[in-house]
Amino acid sequence: MILLALLSLSTCVALAAPTRKVVVHKDEVVTVKTALGIATIIQVPDQPSSVVLGDAAAFKVEYLDQAITIKPLHGRAVSNLFIHTDYDRFSVKLVTGAQVLSDYVVYLAPFREPKPRMPGGFDKSLSWKVVGLAKNSQLGKVILSRIAKTSDRVFIEMEITAKNSYRLDPGIFWLSQGLQYQPIQELLLSSLEVKAGRKVTATLVIRKSDLKLNKAISVEVRSKDKVSFPLRKELVWNE
Repeated sequence: MILLALLSLSTCVALAAPTRKVVVHKDEVVTVKTALGIATIIQVPDQPSSVVLGDAAAFKVEYLDQAITIKPLHGRAVSNLFIHTDYDRFSVKLVTGAQVLSDYVVYLAPFREPKPRMPGGFDKSLSWKVVGLAKNSQLGKVILSRIAKTSDRVFIEMEITAKNSYRLDPGIFWLSQGLQYQPIQELLLSSLEVKAGRKVTATLVIRKSDLKLNKAISVEVRSKDKVSFPLRKELVWNE
């Protein structure tokens, strides 16, 4: 029985996802898990213009800049939450449960239909540096091919060549610095349809003001597995 209890506890811990990013489609309701004694942060891309809580007796809600802090007021607290910004509206369902399953930070990002990448569209104005980091994943061969910089932005170009055909999910691209995830301002894809043996190009556009100054970054590609491409700070910041 003790062994069974330990296995159950380890399973709960494994299921916990304290920090996660959710790409939200129109009218989609996102469930955020809270717990007594835990402050959960919901982070949105722009400063909220209003935050509307369905049951004010169920949760304490505060917000500053782009972060909304949620604390349940009792163990069975459940409510809906609407977050309005100048550009988007997010619908959230708040539930309360065990601490090991609660969210610590949830990043909400609106789904944007990727703009087709125009071949050579950046080449005329940017000076690219070849990186050539390659890794294999269940998506196929993934290459972080090159990087370019301006005074206020970083451009990262990636290539995916798959053995099988599938539809590419734009939400697989992540950017982090240390343990903190950072926003990707724009994602440009040559195609959403990946054909077996053919290459799809993705260009990530990142604002330097969203990054920690003079710190390294890491680009992650997540599907059924995850591959990570760490980039030293000199590649990101040095001219």
